Amino acid sequence: MDDDKRSVAIEELKLLSAIIGRIEGTIFQRHAWLFSLITALALALFNKHPLICKQQFLFISSFTTIVFWITDAIQRVPVHRAIERSKIVEEALRKNSYLCTPLISDELSNGKNFVDFLHCAFRLRVWIPIICCFYFFLDSSLTNHYSGAVPPSMNLIFQFLSHEYPAISVR
Repeated sequence: MDDDKRSVAIEELKLLSAIIGRIEGTIFQRHAWLFSLITALALALFNKHPLICKQQFLFISSFTTIVFWITDAIQRVPVHRAIERSKIVEEALRKNSYLCTPLISDELSNGKNFVDFLHCAFRLRVWIPIICCFYFFLDSSLTNHYSGAVPPSMNLIFQFLSHEYPAISVR
């Protein structure tokens, strides 16, 4: 591989890295929005005079989480494709072999959309936060919050926070 092709391949790696970083940043922002919405719903449920009932909490939070999970998986498809393309570029650079570059737009737009979606949707890093949210929903929905009881999952969070930040008191 001559120096011009090598420098183009390195620039493609830089662009792919920037694309991956930008999309991952928006995914983390969306996770923050999801957790903020769930926290607001939990506050409405655990209020002294609840603003929503357990069933409403379970339905709204589950629906919201499923929508966020689908959008998370959809947005991870180009990340998956960019990672696959970067593996190809890195391999060509290591072997010093010929590489047709740049192919960023082709690689990010071509593929089996549904198969790539399923591949991304059921990756561990995508569905583990969703499973944790559903555990919290079920835990919150089954707890008798009218008596002032906090679900065990929230109690663990409060204990951790009170240990890390002594100003927060545990009920």
